[in-house]
Amino acid sequence: MELATSERESAWKEMAQQVAHEIKNPLTPMRLTLQMIEREKDIKEVREMATNLLEEVENLTHIAEAFSRFAQMPGLQLERFDVSYQTNRAVGLYADRGVRFISSGPVYAKVDKEQWSRIMHNLVKNAIQSVPESREAEILILVSKQETTATIRVRDNGEGIPESMQERVFEPNFTTKSSGMGLGLAMVKNLIENFGGNIRFETSPEGTEFIIELPITTE
Repeated sequence: MELATSERESAWKEMAQQVAHEIKNPLTPMRLTLQMIEREKDIKEVREMATNLLEEVENLTHIAEAFSRFAQMPGLQLERFDVSYQTNRAVGLYADRGVRFISSGPVYAKVDKEQWSRIMHNLVKNAIQSVPESREAEILILVSKQETTATIRVRDNGEGIPESMQERVFEPNFTTKSSGMGLGLAMVKNLIENFGGNIRFETSPEGTEFIIELPITTE
């Protein structure tokens, strides 16, 4: 089990590094050429096209950097700790963004503490970004436990995920935002599965809820 997990993690990192390399290679000459075109003050339409293309180049750069960071992540350091406490610490930074935290009490699971914070930051930021400007964000983080399972829910009041995109949510290149990158949820899923858990989602036009389940540990 541990060997299979390690091999899967290594394969992901190798893929991420390769993708980052392939994306980065053409970006520098593309950026330089577009910047030269953009400075041509006599051709307004060309300058506008160059500006738009430069924005897309920057988006690709951010994606490549995200893949690079993922490829360079250290090996997981699994330890038993209170998931409720650590989740509250991570999401507390967003209290002024409409994020509320509710817990039934201490819930112990074996995960990598640093990567758990990364997971929660990713899910909460996605939740906040999913809420249209016409609505006031209401993000709810719920932590509870059953006999053998810790359940963590991240619920938003956004517009939901379109049915045509739902099967692709956890793919590395998935994104619903023109300026965003889709590595985040793929990384989240990979990490949670390495913790022995699982993640799924429920969505409607009134919002989306990501549900994480982790095995509870007693020692």
